[in-house]
Amino acid sequence: MSDGRHPYTCARCGARGVRIFRPGGTFFRSADLRCAECVVLGSGADPRSEVAAHRRTPVQLCGYVAAVPSPDGLPWGITSIPPADLAAWLALPVLP
Repeated sequence: MSDGRHPYTCARCGARGVRIFRPGGTFFRSADLRCAECVVLGSGADPRSEVAAHRRTPVQLCGYVAAVPSPDGLPWGITSIPPADLAAWLALPVLP
């Protein structure tokens, strides 16, 4: 899930092969991509409550949304993710 221009990695810790998130409601910047661990640590939220909330709404976490790459290398809009791409993203582990 990478095209070379926007690596599907956490820009903070470098985690790969896990669910990656981007800030919701903003223009895409690859420097904003975060793994779940970095999202929760950066938010100051309680990790246990955030993991429980993520189970209920798996495409959202602490104001971040799923960063599911589209064919052009940019993330799909959260309401436009094709089912197959979403299923592949959900199959990734949440934590490194």
